[in-house]
Amino acid sequence: MLLIFSKIFFSFAPPAPFQSSRRTKGHQAASPVQSSSLTPTPYPTGKNMGKITIWYYVFFYCLQSATERQLMETMRFLEEWTGTPWVGIQFHFQPVFGPNVSQPPTRLCEAIFRASEETFTCSVEMIQCPGACRSLGVEASDIEEMATRMFEKSGTPREAARRIISQVPRLHFTPTAITLGKVPSPDVVVSFISPQGAMKLVRLWQEVHGAAMEATLSTFMGVCGNVAVKAFNTRQPALSFGCPASRTYLQMSEDKMVFGLPYSLATTLPSSMSTNAVPSLISSSS
Repeated sequence: MLLIFSKIFFSFAPPAPFQSSRRTKGHQAASPVQSSSLTPTPYPTGKNMGKITIWYYVFFYCLQSATERQLMETMRFLEEWTGTPWVGIQFHFQPVFGPNVSQPPTRLCEAIFRASEETFTCSVEMIQCPGACRSLGVEASDIEEMATRMFEKSGTPREAARRIISQVPRLHFTPTAITLGKVPSPDVVVSFISPQGAMKLVRLWQEVHGAAMEATLSTFMGVCGNVAVKAFNTRQPALSFGCPASRTYLQMSEDKMVFGLPYSLATTLPSSMSTNAVPSLISSSS
């Protein structure tokens, strides 16, 4: 459909001015002023220009509609397939303005959890968890200080904590804000998923790609760094059991884990299924 509209749109594109290779006496190129037969073709005006404007809006309306339709289909498919809501996450690397940008201080995992019920944009300055700040690249957090805090809170040996912290994925560039919820153009989609839902999603992945899904697991920065940021950086699925802090603050039940997918990858899953496969899945997901 978009290909057809693009062909129609560009068929009305203004032609280049006429240029002739004919030579006059003295071997000088004839100019449009010297010869009326070589007058350049004028750019379209009037009705032609109106047609171009109409097709311009039709083309980009169809493009936008197709993007929104793909987003709705992808999110609906994931929710029906796993039985849990999915949250879109978009990292902004340019200044973002709006009435809903300023949010109260929060942990990133709490913001993701809340975004299943509402859509909002959160300034990175409002992210208060040290682990999330490090994962977002907001500040060069002192690894030694974080290792000491881990040792004091959970008894993790400092040397092991230092190695673990240094391995947690970080964004290569610091975002200015993060939009969460029903995002028009998400970078990553995340769900607090049941083991059964995760099993079905991994199985679908294997059927589509014909290979096992490779995943590294960590219980440190289990939602922010090892799911949201990891899926964004690697463009691969990310799976986590969360971390003690996220499970405590979110009051996650024992039958929940965290699953993240880059959106570009998530869009390939609905298209890989036949129309007859989804109803059988829905009936078995209760």
